Amino acid sequence: MFPLICPYIPVMKKHIPILALLLASLLYPQSKIDINNLLERDGLSYAPYDDKPYSGKVYGSYENGNKKLEGKYRSGIRIGKWTWWNEDGGLDRTGSYKKGVMYGQWEFYFSNGNLKGKGQYRDSNGSNRGETGLPRYGRHGYWTLWDKRGQKEEGNYKNGKKDGEWTSWFANGQKKQQIIHKDGNIVGIWIAWNEQGQKVWEGTLDEYQAEQARLAAETAKKAAAEAADLAAKKEAEEKATEAADLAAKKEAEEKATEVADLAAK
Repeated sequence: MFPLICPYIPVMKKHIPILALLLASLLYPQSKIDINNLLERDGLSYAPYDDKPYSGKVYGSYENGNKKLEGKYRSGIRIGKWTWWNEDGGLDRTGSYKKGVMYGQWEFYFSNGNLKGKGQYRDSNGSNRGETGLPRYGRHGYWTLWDKRGQKEEGNYKNGKKDGEWTSWFANGQKKQQIIHKDGNIVGIWIAWNEQGQKVWEGTLDEYQAEQARLAAETAKKAAAEAADLAAKKEAEEKATEAADLAAKKEAEEKATEVADLAAK
């Protein structure tokens, strides 16, 4: 007896990838819609006149016609890689979503194209934007940040708070500060340098605050002494002016008396 051989098995294996792609296209059709046309209901996004949460690509544009954003939804929530551009066409930010929240590597840019910040997010809703415009909540992992002057700082975040050693540099590449954090608080020794590489501080946060308080007291004392000197100087000038006025008045009276005496003779 010969073994039973099914001639259809090789054919079925050959067509499995095609069937998988067809199934995926039926479940998640590759449509594309202006994000401004989506409707929000119960935390999910819907296309107009559709009862099912939207699945597909979205885009946005500025009034000048330049591209503003590109991204994708699945079952009414954001997924995958998203990209934003500024009005001049430069890259603004890019990153990924997982189940509707920021997750994984994100990058942010200044309008001139220079990096503003890059690092990892975990379950961030994009809220609590600081002065730089970067969401603070949800940062988790290693981050690098720049300011407009080109100064850089690097370190680790844990559950949205600075954790471990953070180092910053001046725009000229000279190290600026080296600080240890734990749960977002400064701990241990804090070291700082000036732009010429000279160490200007080394100590704990408590010592730094005490030193700053001492310097502030000295500054206040100096300012008070300068104010007192100015007040004394002003008072002396006023008294000198009064004395001069009195002397002039007395002299005038004496001359008037002399004239009167001469006239009487």
